[in-house]
Amino acid sequence: MLKLLGYKVNEMKFKINAEAQNEKNFQINPKIRFDIKKGPHNLIMGVTVTIDKSQPTPVPFELNLNMVGSFQAENENDIEDLRLRATSALFPYVRAVITNITTNANIPAYYLPMIDFQTQNAKPHKNESVIIRPLEDLE
Repeated sequence: MLKLLGYKVNEMKFKINAEAQNEKNFQINPKIRFDIKKGPHNLIMGVTVTIDKSQPTPVPFELNLNMVGSFQAENENDIEDLRLRATSALFPYVRAVITNITTNANIPAYYLPMIDFQTQNAKPHKNESVIIRPLEDLE
C-alpha cells in the first residue's frame, strides 16, 4: 500500500522572458526529473521541472520548480510498482503548481503535458525531456 502523506515546494523560480514577448507560437519542452528514495516504511520522491532558454524556439518564461512528496509504503518491495504509483500520484500536483504560477503571472496558463508512467521503465530512463532516476539520495 502506498499513501501520499503530503508534498512541499522546496524551490520555485519564475521569470518572464522579455525576448519572447512578440512570439505567437511557442514550443515548450520541459525537462522533468524524478528522484526516488525508498526506506523501510516510506518513500520520498523529488520532482524537478525546468523550462529554460535552451529551447528550439524562444519561450515566454523561464521556470525551475523543485517539489518533494512523502509517501507511506508499508510492506512494499516492488520498486517498479512503487515508482509507478508514486509518480502517478504526485505529478498532478506538480502540474497544478505550474499552471497556478503561470496563471498568476497574468500570462496564458501553461499545462505540463500528461505523462503515461506505465510506459516508462524503472531503469534510469531518458525520453527527450523526462528522466526517472530510482533510488537516488535526496537532500
